[in-house]
Amino acid sequence: MKSGWPRRLLLIVAGTVAALFVAAAVLTLTGEDQPQDPAGPPQEEMNRASAPSTEVTLPSGPAPLYRVASYQGLVSVFPPQGDRPIQVTETPVAALPEADQAALERGIEIFSQEELAGLLEDYGS
Repeated sequence: MKSGWPRRLLLIVAGTVAALFVAAAVLTLTGEDQPQDPAGPPQEEMNRASAPSTEVTLPSGPAPLYRVASYQGLVSVFPPQGDRPIQVTETPVAALPEADQAALERGIEIFSQEELAGLLEDYGS
């Protein structure tokens, strides 16, 4: 006579795992994955929520070193905030694909010397 214990154990484990997945899916879909405090949020949090915010949160990260953009129809390198180019190439913007032309009209932020060299090489200057 064979014992059915290994099979029963496997069925119990599989059933438990399935039940946990279903419970996690229900909690995720209903947004009830975090317990709610019956007393509500603390008074300080309520005050912050009702007061108009004047804080401006800027994304943190490295500042660009250069900006590559069009200047007089040519691919040019600018300081990040400047309007006078520090280098004007001989590459006409009109000779580039439309997507590149649009990006150059907006200005492309550059964060390293290597990135600048690669972009200028790609544009054929």
